Amino acid sequence: MSGQNKNHKASEQRSAVRKAALRKKIGDIAEARFSAVDIAIFAAAFAVLYDKATGASDAVFRKILGENKAAKIDLDDVLTQVNSASAEALAFSGLLSDLREDLVKEAGKSYAESFLVKEASSVQTDSLKYEDEPTLELSDILGTGVSDLQINSTVAEDGKKSESYSEEMVEMQKASEEFTEVMRELFAAELETLIAENKVKADSVKPTDVPDIVEIADAEGPWNPAALLGLLGLGGGGGGGGGLLSALGSGAAGRLYGGFGIDGYVSGATVFWDIDGDFIQDANETIQTTTDSTGFYQLAGITEGVGQIVIKDDGVDTNTGGSVGMMAASTDITDFENAHVTPLTLLKAQGVSEDTITAALGVTVDIDSYNPMAILEGSSDTTELDTAGTVLLKAQQLFSVVNSVSGLAEESGLSAAEALTQTVNVIKGQSLDNLIGTDGGNQTVLENIIKAVAPDFASVAATAAASLKNVNSVLGESLANPRNALGDDARAAALITQDDLVTSFREIGRLDPSVAATEISSKLNSFSNVNDIKTNFRDIYKATIQAQADAQGGIIAGLDSFTVKSGAGQLIAVSEILKNDVNNGTGDLKLVAVEPAGLTYTSTTATTSTQTQAGPKPGDPPITQTTYHIELPATLAFDDYVKVKLGPFTMLERVGNADTPEQIATRLVNKFNSAQNQENPFLSVSANGSTLNIVRNDGENLKARLEIANDNSAIDAKIITDTDGQQFVSVDTSTALSTNLRYIVSNDAGQGHGNIRLTIEPDFRSIIQNPGRVNSVDEDSLFALSDQIVFSGTASAGVSEKLFVKLNAVEGTTGDFKLKIDGNTQTIALNTPQQIPLNLLSQAFLIQPQNFHGSFDISFDLLGSFQSFASRSTTNVQKISVNPVAEDAASQAIAKLILGDVESDMNGSVIPVVNGQPTDSQKVKIKLQGGDSEETHSLVFSGIPDGLTIRVNGTEKPANFGVVTIDEVSVGSELSVEFNASAALIDSSFGLFNDVTAVVVGKDGQASASGSEINFSFDIGGAYGLNVASEAITISQEDVAAALSGLDITSIETGASVKVKITLDDPTPNVADGLPQIGRMVNGSFVQLTGSGVTKTENANNVIYEISSSSPLTVLDDLKVLHPTPHFKGSINVNADIIALVNDVETASVSKGPLTITFNPVADTVTYTQPTASVSSNEDTSIDKGTKIWHFSHVQSGAKIGRNCSLGQNVNIGNNVIIGNFVKIQNNVSVYEGVELEDYVFCGPSMVFTNIKVPRSEYPQKGSMHYLKTRIKKSVSIGANATIICGITIGEYAMIGSGAVVTKDIPKNLKKEHKNYLFIAFLKS
Repeated sequence: MSGQNKNHKASEQRSAVRKAALRKKIGDIAEARFSAVDIAIFAAAFAVLYDKATGASDAVFRKILGENKAAKIDLDDVLTQVNSASAEALAFSGLLSDLREDLVKEAGKSYAESFLVKEASSVQTDSLKYEDEPTLELSDILGTGVSDLQINSTVAEDGKKSESYSEEMVEMQKASEEFTEVMRELFAAELETLIAENKVKADSVKPTDVPDIVEIADAEGPWNPAALLGLLGLGGGGGGGGGLLSALGSGAAGRLYGGFGIDGYVSGATVFWDIDGDFIQDANETIQTTTDSTGFYQLAGITEGVGQIVIKDDGVDTNTGGSVGMMAASTDITDFENAHVTPLTLLKAQGVSEDTITAALGVTVDIDSYNPMAILEGSSDTTELDTAGTVLLKAQQLFSVVNSVSGLAEESGLSAAEALTQTVNVIKGQSLDNLIGTDGGNQTVLENIIKAVAPDFASVAATAAASLKNVNSVLGESLANPRNALGDDARAAALITQDDLVTSFREIGRLDPSVAATEISSKLNSFSNVNDIKTNFRDIYKATIQAQADAQGGIIAGLDSFTVKSGAGQLIAVSEILKNDVNNGTGDLKLVAVEPAGLTYTSTTATTSTQTQAGPKPGDPPITQTTYHIELPATLAFDDYVKVKLGPFTMLERVGNADTPEQIATRLVNKFNSAQNQENPFLSVSANGSTLNIVRNDGENLKARLEIANDNSAIDAKIITDTDGQQFVSVDTSTALSTNLRYIVSNDAGQGHGNIRLTIEPDFRSIIQNPGRVNSVDEDSLFALSDQIVFSGTASAGVSEKLFVKLNAVEGTTGDFKLKIDGNTQTIALNTPQQIPLNLLSQAFLIQPQNFHGSFDISFDLLGSFQSFASRSTTNVQKISVNPVAEDAASQAIAKLILGDVESDMNGSVIPVVNGQPTDSQKVKIKLQGGDSEETHSLVFSGIPDGLTIRVNGTEKPANFGVVTIDEVSVGSELSVEFNASAALIDSSFGLFNDVTAVVVGKDGQASASGSEINFSFDIGGAYGLNVASEAITISQEDVAAALSGLDITSIETGASVKVKITLDDPTPNVADGLPQIGRMVNGSFVQLTGSGVTKTENANNVIYEISSSSPLTVLDDLKVLHPTPHFKGSINVNADIIALVNDVETASVSKGPLTITFNPVADTVTYTQPTASVSSNEDTSIDKGTKIWHFSHVQSGAKIGRNCSLGQNVNIGNNVIIGNFVKIQNNVSVYEGVELEDYVFCGPSMVFTNIKVPRSEYPQKGSMHYLKTRIKKSVSIGANATIICGITIGEYAMIGSGAVVTKDIPKNLKKEHKNYLFIAFLKS
């Protein structure tokens, strides 16, 4: 095929010389001698013309030949109808092909034989001579009347047969093309002369002007053979509509454009005039043709400078067998005969300047008319070859970018035209240097192009750009020696860009990048490594190209793509494999073998033996005949591939389960005999057991070798025939994969080698609801998702799976559902699928909102994908009911007391109880907060005294042995509760009545639980309504004024006044900054309380404020406490005494305290650095937050005290003592160095630790080395005045009685209950 390509327009200079000579020959046709192909051209021309002259279907041709003179047809009509003669041109092509086949057969030489002649080490010229060289009478072909012409069929000027038939065919083709071109030129010249000089009209032709069909052969002028052949539109491009006929038919309406489609030469592609330049062939764009087998086209009737010439993406690159994308060329050119369409003209037609293109190429050429293929195939000038190779390779790299990116965009939603236009428009804004070169281009630029053209794929653009760069770098390697741009490496690399890369980009374009990023990366993984690209693609294609070159046969076997299901016996029709292969040889195509690509063969050369035999004719010298022996191994493994190569032929057999070497040898012989041209066999092949014997009949040398490969692929492919005789390739595989198969195809003249890109459609798993699933779940419990579904089927290896759960609906209380996977939690939105990693399904749980009541609906989706295949399996929506469960005690609601308008904790409160109607300030409301609002709650009072009645919302609740139950209490609602005392109760129990308790009981479904006990008091008689709210602990931060312990007079008898005494104990006496202060915040600043009715008394250790007011309900409003010491951290104890006065007579009083105000440090821990008069600590002492230390205590160097501890007065903590959290040490306790107290230890007042067993004042034992370790474990309680002898350990939860002396280790109290005491008392003897 390369010979045909390079001689259509390969070397204008050499062709011009030959054409001039040919014109001279045509001038004297009686003396011309032509090749067999020329004879065929004449024969076809005259046969068609004769049919035209005698037929009744075409008035135009009859008019030209002088018939039907009465018809009135002007020249435009004639030319228009001539233009419609494409069918006749096709008929001519078919007739020409038949005649050529007959002539080739007459010559008696096959392609395969010519190959062997070419490869022979020595050619015996005598053996190729023929005494009776065949001749053909022109009259034998044309009929009577031309008997004076004799033409030698295929004889050279020296009278000898050509040494290479393939070379002769090249010359024959060359001669026929030049001959046809000259005929066109002569006919056009004759016709223009007739039009210009004679004003030819249809009615001016007379019958006497027209010679008969016999005279035509010898005529000159307008009816000579050249003119008549011109009417047929010879060589006017394949597929109809083009050629000279089109040019004539268009008349003055437009020009004739001709050239090649070049990526390599593009065969079989549709070419059309795209008037509006949108790459879409609209209804009015009817001027079209098809590129012929050499890639050549002609279009007539085109208006210069209007639109563009487009080659569609339905052609094949004859250089690689690969697919070719859409290309275009501008019509605004000057060389209409060389209007080539290439990737470079595509860019120019879309607005990229020629200077920009040539600058990127690094060479200066005419983009529109330059044909690098012609130079690479026909020139010997190294400079020309390097220039042509550079242009071709870089054009292919640019086209790789265009086709891949536009393919991605097209599959993701754009039309082919939109995708191409958008891609080229984006590329226009880039420097083309960044897209080409030995390194494959700039990855960042390629990534930006992908993002701009297909923004939905921005997340995977980097991976795609890397793949594109890597593949182009493999092609770019050939730029190091560009004259080899048509070499095997370059052609194989170009095929990767044309097919594999573009196919992968199209496949990822069908996926959703938001959920399939992993699958996209997997698809592009084949191109992630340059060496892998070479091994898995280029080298396989390269081997096929090399085998194709060896095989001859005139077959172009391309790259086919097929998809089959995974499993056994998947069929591909052989007819589908062969239909895209080009057969330029004789005989039908047959598929003879198929194998997985990439097998590693070991090769063995045949052994030889010789014998001498007589020459073919009497007197000829003897011939030494060589026999080639190929011995198959004695043992062949199942699935081995056995390949025998005999010159241009390759026979392939796959070893079956029970096959013997003898059987394999027999099958190989049978395959060879069916492949060899039996009309003229040149090899004799036979089997002797497991040995193949091959004899060259003509005595020439032969390349013969045996190759064996073990099938290590994951696929089994073989050729089978069904009962109807139809052939299939049967594919067996359980693995989802993309792979290549190599196949061998043959005709009567030889073999071809092709590739099949095979994609296995995988098996996917599905999911169904688990028949044993649960449809309900307990409130606040985890819902296991793995119990809800089961998987069905088995996924093929390589399939990627993703599992999603979706919360479809929720009925009931509000709140966020969460998905917990392997300890990680995230909110799951309604109707939004959330992915669950399949390997973590057993650790996936749905978390309900706290205290959720109701139901929820869920469903599952399993998405499977492999390359461009996808599967989705969905379960039905399942409703899950939530079973209510009562809260535990710690999580129950708590009761709040609202007295008057003031809300406070009910625990520790004082509720006024009067006889009769309470005042507004004495009215009580109770409200539940927290807990589960959906539960049913009760409030149960215990210890209610006789004579006290309780009314709830006006309804009396009777007491039963001091217990009153209030049912159906809703969380958040307020209950109006009246506590009334009988006169007898007031008389007997006036004042505070303690030991009253209440408890909140929650019930959910059948389960119930009680909350913590609430302790409060009744103020029997109401104390004139005086009631004071407070908070036991008030928390603030350092340097921030704190509320005054929540002190608030919430009720008092109308008309009463108050006297308030507030004592603030200073934890840091004798500090220059002063004592704590009471005040209010004014405009954001703390202002100390002063003025009328306020008296302040400062003492050494405290400060006392006395306040008198006739407005008792507001006197304490907004009071704050602040210590003037900067960054003060610690606690201030507050004691408050409130006295109610009526007419200056004290009627009631309330004391609150000690109350604690704590100023927390900003940091997590506080380090005391400056001891004070009452509490001191060394610099390296650590005291954690929440710990309270009372007066006259000392914490020595190195001591560490945990959080929320309480140290009473006069406590000494020794050096390096460690105290845990929540430890309580009562007054007058010394914890000496060596003692360690764990969490929750209680040390009673005046108990004693020791750290030396035998203390002697006379002999001091000071220092850590003398002190014995004493360990007090968690939750140990030690009574007052107990003594702990050092060096022992007291176990967890032990209880040491008051006054005990402990001398030995105490074990752990296993029961742990606080009522089970372990009393240990050892009397000191």
